[in-house]
Amino acid sequence: MLLMGQEFEEPGWQTWESLFEPFALGWPPAGSAILAHYRALLGLRASHAALRRSEVRFVPAGADLVVRYWRALGAERICVTVNLADEWRTPAAHVAPVELGSACGPQNRAPNVLMICPPPTAQLSGFAALFAGAGEKSLTFAAHYRREAALRGCAFLDAGQIIGSSERDGIHFEVEAHQTLGRAVARIVQELLGA
Repeated sequence: MLLMGQEFEEPGWQTWESLFEPFALGWPPAGSAILAHYRALLGLRASHAALRRSEVRFVPAGADLVVRYWRALGAERICVTVNLADEWRTPAAHVAPVELGSACGPQNRAPNVLMICPPPTAQLSGFAALFAGAGEKSLTFAAHYRREAALRGCAFLDAGQIIGSSERDGIHFEVEAHQTLGRAVARIVQELLGA
């Protein structure tokens, strides 16, 4: 839920009491990174019916200040994990325990889980303020994900070994990188399924 002004880090927001105090919004320049982030989130919601019309099913996230829920509609099943802490948490560590303990795989057994570690960020451009410190933290991803995958008995893929983040913005992938990653994931999934 977004409250008035949060989509661009309105400086007048200090506490929840701010809801009841009259003040004018200080609209930012159109290029605000946080505003672009929320626009991208709204775009996701617009393109996935499950994010608009399905029920929300909260599930344990496995860590304080991490919220996790599922939205499902027809064949579309989406997991949303939100870290509300002011420090980085390994998101994959919160996904795998629930999946591995569920009966949502074939023959109502726990599914095979492939934990994919994203590549480190490249030089950040428009997202630099939003992802401050991400470069250094992203260099530690592989070790964290590898450890969690081993603890949970999951298959593991370090995407940073085969692709890199785009030089355009530092966090997304170029078309070729998506294709390369897709082929690598397909090979592993075929092995997991015994195909």
